[in-house]
Amino acid sequence: MTLHHKKVIPRRGFSYLSQDCYCINISEVSDSVVATRRMHRIALRGVRGRSFGGLRFPARRLQHTPILSLEEEIAVIKSDLATDKAWSLTPLAKEAFGAGSVSSEPVEARDMSEYMKERGFSQAAEDPRSSAYRMLSAAMTFPLTLGYGVNKIFAKGGPLGGMAEFIEMEKRPLRVLVVGARAESSLPALWWRECLLSCFHSGAISGGIDIGLMGPGLQQMKASPNNSITFHMHPPRFSGDNQDTGAKGRAYHIQEGQAFLHNHPEHMKLMLQADLFVLFNPGLGHPALCEGWEDTIKLLCMSRKPVLCTAHSVTDLQRDKAFLEATTNTTDAEEQDLGEPLEFLFEAHQNPFASAKRTYDDKEEEGAQIVTTNQYIHCWRGK
Repeated sequence: MTLHHKKVIPRRGFSYLSQDCYCINISEVSDSVVATRRMHRIALRGVRGRSFGGLRFPARRLQHTPILSLEEEIAVIKSDLATDKAWSLTPLAKEAFGAGSVSSEPVEARDMSEYMKERGFSQAAEDPRSSAYRMLSAAMTFPLTLGYGVNKIFAKGGPLGGMAEFIEMEKRPLRVLVVGARAESSLPALWWRECLLSCFHSGAISGGIDIGLMGPGLQQMKASPNNSITFHMHPPRFSGDNQDTGAKGRAYHIQEGQAFLHNHPEHMKLMLQADLFVLFNPGLGHPALCEGWEDTIKLLCMSRKPVLCTAHSVTDLQRDKAFLEATTNTTDAEEQDLGEPLEFLFEAHQNPFASAKRTYDDKEEEGAQIVTTNQYIHCWRGK
């Protein structure tokens, strides 16, 4: 068999997948070479135009997703924040924020983008890079993250799925206590209603939901001088007979609640009443905050009730988990040997309902300076 060599000029694309990478006369080789070339052509077609991590394989040339430096990332964030502020003052913002109020149908969605689309927030859903998407996600991340956690914990088949049936038998709402509340404590009823719509399908809150908020950083509720609001899955305007139907909810500030749980005069009563504790971006392991959290975390572990916790970055999450390990190990050593001090009802992972609005905190340590609200989520309880 004679091989006829020729000059190889690779076509655009990948030389190792190109038909021109073979420098032989096909007519004089075995069928196996023909088959190999056929497989390579199929492979080339298969990867063209597809994304793999940070790489993209287009038809003509290889492109890399640019990796920005911290300074470049901060510049992008500042530009986005300025754009969002200007957009919020336009009629388009009012239209975008009110789009979901025209429907009251429960929604089952996998992530923020799908939720917006199903709920009718079309302006935001069309472009995840838009001001509409960033601003709406920032408002809805708290109720939707809560709904996501409730579904994973209390829905049928979840780690505490039987508890939802018990609550339903008692004909009462699911009782949630948000500890260390800050920005979420000012949300109006319009946004807390999204929690009902996002988790009603699972059956976890068929009796409604009751959300108490407390913490040193409590903020005045918008449009509610007494810091207590009610919301309905099917408000009267949808029922047609001026009657509320479906699940109801309430969000309110705990009386004398501008404190950590362990400093509240009725902390034992609050612990007994709650079915679920929630810590939104608490910064448990932050050097400036960890001392204030220690006694409250010990109380939450003693309750043996689920604690839903979020973090704004990988560094924030790692600090929180290190703090939990150190604090709970100390608690066990002082009291009694309980084996593993924490049981994780679900492990930490990226939250599909995290905010898309990023901010920058120059006081944070390296790796945690870019803040994405509720970026990570996990759930644990004391054993």
